[in-house]
Amino acid sequence: MTAKKKAMSNEEQVGFAVDAASALLEQKGVVPASKLGPTKLRSIVVEALVSDGYEKAGKGVRVPLLVQGNRLMADGQHIPLASLRRRLSGATAKEATALGYQLSRDGKAHLVLRGKQWSLVPVSERVVGGMELKALTDDLKGLLTWLNRARANRTGAVVLESDLREALVEASRTAFGAVRAKKGGEQPSSNGQPALQRAPTSQIRESLRDALRGAILMLRDEDSALARVPEVSRHLRQRASAQAVVEALLAASRDGELELRPEGGIGRLRAEDAALCPEGAGGAHLSWVRLQEDRS
Repeated sequence: MTAKKKAMSNEEQVGFAVDAASALLEQKGVVPASKLGPTKLRSIVVEALVSDGYEKAGKGVRVPLLVQGNRLMADGQHIPLASLRRRLSGATAKEATALGYQLSRDGKAHLVLRGKQWSLVPVSERVVGGMELKALTDDLKGLLTWLNRARANRTGAVVLESDLREALVEASRTAFGAVRAKKGGEQPSSNGQPALQRAPTSQIRESLRDALRGAILMLRDEDSALARVPEVSRHLRQRASAQAVVEALLAASRDGELELRPEGGIGRLRAEDAALCPEGAGGAHLSWVRLQEDRS
């Protein structure tokens, strides 16, 4: 006669349920109550899992929401706050929103406004906020007042393009913390990091500066004197990296040697071309360059 299989003790059943739930939690992030062993032992299983670092989610258990949120930010993801719940396991909409604000308060993410939508982005992203944002707002208010005054004039008054361009450049400098007390100085942004991705002029090799000038002269349009930045960058590739060319362009622009312009009209840069261009106000890619001596 076959011997009867010995029934598991309560302790064994709890251990089995904890191991099974732990494996599911690592896979899915959340385990419902129905997967936590026999009904009479579930409260014990839950407490065991909580002691292992998980947290309750209704009658089930989940990977702590803060851990899940930190993982998302560590992956470099940009997540609309309204969509955060769908990226989390076992979270309610209210919990997801609260988590987003907590990540921002704890310095684990930036809460940014993109268009009309609030989003979470990693803290490694460059942002504009605090006093810089206030200063930029004040600058733009003054700019709008000036433009509206010209528009309101019934005689067809206009503004000089050079004046408008200068005002926009000044606003850009405010936004990116680029106002310097003296040549070669660097003002940090509100998060303590350099606000512009650039190298001091003294560190730019004169040979690269000369090569940059030569490339612009070779590739520029005869009528407009403008050259395409991506073409200039590729022309210099054997001499310098794409990032080095970007830094050289920014340094020469700050020193008044050349003028950088954003893509105009309905033109759209290919991704591989945009990656070769410096960024201006609002993240616009500066895809055109002209030597200042050619400025009309």
